[in-house]
Amino acid sequence: PEEFADDMRFVFSQGLLYPSRDVVHKIAMKFCETFENKWKSLNEEWTLEERKLKKIHKRKREQGVYDNERKGLNFQM
Repeated sequence: PEEFADDMRFVFSQGLLYPSRDVVHKIAMKFCETFENKWKSLNEEWTLEERKLKKIHKRKREQGVYDNERKGLNFQM
């Protein structure tokens, strides 16, 4: 994902080389702002999802240890 973001930033930077009054510059500026805002929100969502998945996996491991102890199977995971 970071390589994609870097590629997009490079594309926008090329459009920003045009004079500030040029329509290409204005479009590149708008796309750049929109992209950065969306990229930030996607990264936040991905971070939240990653945390949720880690909690789920942790609960499953803990439940597995509990189940094994209850059954009398005491071994390290």
